[in-house]
Amino acid sequence: VGPAFHTTPVAHAGLVYFGDRDARAVRLDAAFKDAEVWSGSMSADVFGSPLLHEGLFFSATGKGELFAYDAEGVAVIDGRTLFGDDTLGDAVYSSVTLAGKHLFLGSNLGEMVVFEATREAKLVARNKLKAGSGASPVFGGSDLYLRDGETLYCIGGR
Repeated sequence: VGPAFHTTPVAHAGLVYFGDRDARAVRLDAAFKDAEVWSGSMSADVFGSPLLHEGLFFSATGKGELFAYDAEGVAVIDGRTLFGDDTLGDAVYSSVTLAGKHLFLGSNLGEMVVFEATREAKLVARNKLKAGSGASPVFGGSDLYLRDGETLYCIGGR
């Protein structure tokens, strides 16, 4: 049906979205035969799973480039560099994560970017942890859990 070597497909409203090097949206019929709705190409391998939010499909490559496609498969963000130095090889294994109206993405080297969950994906914050990891941030209620090397942090209210 679709490529998903490192990522988990996302299903919504009768479509299945794949976010590997080739992004795709397919419709499955009752016999599970797929019909491509749209496809796009990302510039590098993808290790973290994509996110679908309010009709936008977000994915980040291992090189830390952000891609976003609208419901018709038009690239509204086409490989925006999020972490600066793209000569480091694969530096992003985490998945794009949604909390409220913001998207979070962490690099293996400890940098976390926060941006608006919109077509523009305006950068809101950038933070750096000491050790880093390939783990995705996790949210539970108002708490944010981050792994940094061997340490797990919980940031939130009491």
